[in-house]
Amino acid sequence: MRHSVEVARLLHEAGFDEEVVAAGLMHDVVEVTATELPEIAERFGAGVAALVEAMTEDAGIESYEARKAEHRSRVAAHGSPAAAIYAADKLAKMPGLRADPDSASEKQLAHYLGTLETLRARHPDLPFLGDLERELASVVQRRQQAADRGPARLQ
Repeated sequence: MRHSVEVARLLHEAGFDEEVVAAGLMHDVVEVTATELPEIAERFGAGVAALVEAMTEDAGIESYEARKAEHRSRVAAHGSPAAAIYAADKLAKMPGLRADPDSASEKQLAHYLGTLETLRARHPDLPFLGDLERELASVVQRRQQAADRGPARLQ
């Protein structure tokens, strides 16, 4: 829940309209609850539901890499509001990764870097991209420093 609130806060502070902020708040709801898109459309409007749909992964794609690649592509094609929610979603996860750079798998980190690359190519004027780039660079650097130190030794 905190994560979704942080995504909505980022969008609100960047000046996005209520529809985008609401979709940011509900961006994971279809994936993590029994709520379905028609209910979102009925209660919050077709625009919010369309954005939440864009933010919902295709669970029918088994491979992590293929599922994430399809989702990145679909979000980028959907337009700037969906791309902004996606970028805010990734940015909102950065404090946790900064605190524990090894909490993300190599696949996850590759997905985050792919997200940044895709969004920069399709929506270069989005807010959050500079912050996301800096945060990811910090995580990559901290992971590399930890790898360079090697495993902790018992004394």
